[in-house]
Amino acid sequence: MPVQYRSLYILNFNMNKYKVYIIATVLLSVCMISIICACTLIVDPYGLYDVYKKNGFNLQKEGVRNKIRYVKAIEIALRRPATVLMGSSRVHDGINPDHPLLNQYPPVYNYGIDMIRIKEVKEYLKHAIQNAPIKRVVLGIDFFMFNAAEKLNPAFDPLLVGKKISPLDYVYTTLLTRTAVVDSFKTMAINRKSPDRLEFLPNGYRPAKYVFYRLKDYKKLHYYTNWIFLTKDPCSTPFYGIYKINDETFNDFEEIISICKNNKIDLMLFITPAHCTLDGEAISAAHLSENMDNWKRKLMKICSDHHTILWDFSGYNSITTEEVKSPMKYYWDSSHFSELASDYILKRMYHISDPNIPADFGVILKLSNVEQYLMETKSKRAQYILTHKGEINSIRDIVKMIDANLVFPDELSRGIFTTN
Repeated sequence: MPVQYRSLYILNFNMNKYKVYIIATVLLSVCMISIICACTLIVDPYGLYDVYKKNGFNLQKEGVRNKIRYVKAIEIALRRPATVLMGSSRVHDGINPDHPLLNQYPPVYNYGIDMIRIKEVKEYLKHAIQNAPIKRVVLGIDFFMFNAAEKLNPAFDPLLVGKKISPLDYVYTTLLTRTAVVDSFKTMAINRKSPDRLEFLPNGYRPAKYVFYRLKDYKKLHYYTNWIFLTKDPCSTPFYGIYKINDETFNDFEEIISICKNNKIDLMLFITPAHCTLDGEAISAAHLSENMDNWKRKLMKICSDHHTILWDFSGYNSITTEEVKSPMKYYWDSSHFSELASDYILKRMYHISDPNIPADFGVILKLSNVEQYLMETKSKRAQYILTHKGEINSIRDIVKMIDANLVFPDELSRGIFTTN
């Protein structure tokens, strides 16, 4: 064979070899991507696809835990509810969307988000309206939501919230990223360890009995939660230890009411019932009692101007003054109420009679009663202080430790949950 033909033959052979290599590499990559996609799709760590469910394998969607804002923004578009329950983790963990009083406009979705601020509520409401046929909003309001020290949680994504959701916004992120793979392994691991735990449900609800899984010492957990709310060095978000007030938060609240009215959405508002050791004694310890009273006055005035009903279940009543012991009937910690308490809230708001509901639980704030109501709250607090020295002293101990820049003692966090 002439030299020139032999060189051409070698060149063609090498080119064919490279083509085979490239094709093999591409096919291998496609296979690997397909395998990863299939595995994350089956495990479904964020609960978006529901293609396969098995107890002890993937029912507990562990990937949702640290991506709650992202998941809620996507899930609202996939579930397309007509009724949404909005608020902080108190609503997220406390109000069951399957409650029969909520089924007037189905489907119902729990749109609650941990540590949410009032500006975030406004933005997530607009996002929900853009992505679902919303007819009713049940919004639980917390005093800490109006803390101007942090207007938006750092996890809030302005590029996602407020847009019309499409598969491009979540398919790659939830199926093909390294994070999705890691969260899939976490999901399988937690399901093997705790097969009876179902913390993140398809209807958005996160039942508190699974949030506070294997809770043993309610009193210690109350103490710890009060510390978190009073500390000046917050781990994740400022509560009462660092509290600032401005009119922007009230403007956001008023805009929420206007958005609902403009979109013909039925808005049901209520102030959530944290335990009085928190939204009573801790508020007082943080020197915010007068601020909270003025906050209620302003909320009531805004609602009155817009002909909107505002219920208040907070303060000192037969529910919020429940004895702190293990177990408790109406609370898990000082911030989060039980599903039974939420049943009472909904029945009061829907004007359903129930002899089990204390008469002093819940009042509609009006121009005609707000001052009398606030005076009665002060009187009830005075009575509580006289009869609950232990709870009062625990708040004082927390304040002393925080003022002395002490960290939360390890011995006080031991034994809160059972470990077996």
